[in-house]
Order: sequence, then C-alpha cells, then structure tokens
Amino acid sequence: MHMRGMAALAGVCFVIGSCRTTSGPPGFKGKPPALDVPRAGVAPRVDANPGDPAWAFAAVIPALSMSLGPDAEGLSPVPTEVRLLWDADCLYVRFLCEDDEAYSPHDRRDAPHHEGDVVELFLDPVGDGRQYVELQVSPRNQVLDQLIFVTADPACLEDGRLTDEIALRDWWAHIEWDMPGLRTATGRLARGADGWIADIAVPAFPLLRRLGLSSFQPMNLRAHVMRYDRPRLSSQDAGAQTPARAFIAMNWAPVAYGCPHISPAAMGTLRLVEAGAE
Repeated sequence: MHMRGMAALAGVCFVIGSCRTTSGPPGFKGKPPALDVPRAGVAPRVDANPGDPAWAFAAVIPALSMSLGPDAEGLSPVPTEVRLLWDADCLYVRFLCEDDEAYSPHDRRDAPHHEGDVVELFLDPVGDGRQYVELQVSPRNQVLDQLIFVTADPACLEDGRLTDEIALRDWWAHIEWDMPGLRTATGRLARGADGWIADIAVPAFPLLRRLGLSSFQPMNLRAHVMRYDRPRLSSQDAGAQTPARAFIAMNWAPVAYGCPHISPAAMGTLRLVEAGAE
C-alpha cells in the first residue's frame, strides 16, 4: 500500500551501501541472491530501444520467480529478463517483459501503478533496512518514486517482512519525494515479440547521499527486483464491464507475496564490480 505523505503502513500488504549483511537481521531465515554487475564500457541510452548495443555487456537475471505465499498458488511467472550495468553516474536497469496485454490503468506520477502491470526496483545502499528507495515504472512510462524510512531497528519475520509492530508504528513512505535526475523510458520488445521494455537510470547522488558519496564505485547495494503482471481472467463473464484480473507477483529475491515494500531484510545484493565491456 502506497500512502500519500509520511504515513504509516495501514496494517496489511497491498494485494497487491555498502551492504553490511546478505542474510538480514535476526529472525530472517532466507538466503537472498547476489549478482555481480559490471561497469558499463558505454552508457546505455535509456531509450527502451531493443537494439541498444550497450546492454549486450550487462549482468543478466534471466527470469523472475513467483513471490512466496498461498496467494501465488495456481499462478505461473511470466517470462521476464532483467539486465544491469553501472558507471560513476548511474545504475542502469533494463526489464524485458513478455506480455500479451500491457495493462496500465493510471497516467500520472505517483499513482498506485502496482494496480496494473509494473516493474519495481527497491534499493538500500547502506544495507541496514532503515532507509530505502522504491521505484515503479508502468508500460506507459509513468513513475512512482518514494523514499521509505524505518524509524526503529527493523525486526523481521522469517520471510523477511517487518514485524507487525514495526510495520504499523515505524514504517513511513514519503511519496511526495521525487528522485532528482531519475530517467526512465518504455517501449515495445523487438519486432515480432509481444511485450514491453522498461529502462531505468538511477542517479548516484540522491541514492548514495546517506553514504556521503556522489558517484557509484565498486560496492554492494541491497535490492529487490520485481515485476507485477495482471492478465485478464479467462473465466471472466464476457458481459462484465470491468474485466477481472489475476495478480502475478514475481521477484528476484524471494519475498512475501505483495510485500516487498515492508521486506528490506529479504533484499538480494547487487555487487558493482569493475569488470565490464572492453
């Protein structure tokens, strides 16, 4: 649930730095993934052009898996590939989303884009779960960007979610915040393929400010990489005015279904490394 202003979590999940540790605080039982991300020899253009050669040298997450929980039963992940690069100025992320129908009900900034098809990126450069950024990009290239604060030690459950007490009392989302210098673009997959591309360039300074840095360097970033797809239900009554839709929640690091925004302990690790394109 994304709330206007510095508002506390309303009690349920929407149905929606250097990294100090990859296992999270006491209570968390998961083993989040890690990925080496190379420095870009040439910066991507961030124009969602499927032919941009810079992405050929990126680190690849070849697929996302279903998020955890009983709500995911009977659903299957949709093919999604994620590519990542970095340079001193930006972290670059490209989502390649196969999709028969790009559903995007909102057309303004900071709307609840997770109510339609969306890709999401959460980044915690310090890695302590106390302050992190959430970015959403819809197929229309509409953005939600917000800064999340946890104002107590982020105690968590076994699946990485904050405890109810912390989530209700100490979780805050500053949705009025706009990330300075953020760039995004969306477009269609290569000719003959159904789906969409989302490119994101995350600028260094606003992300790394808490570390006292203004540029990326070899370092670790805690991260969630997510995609939501909302296909029409085939069992829908053909005469219905508003088609019913399934909610397919997919992740890189396993996270409770619909709850990445309150699961900082479950984030994986992006390791920014020097090795890159020649």
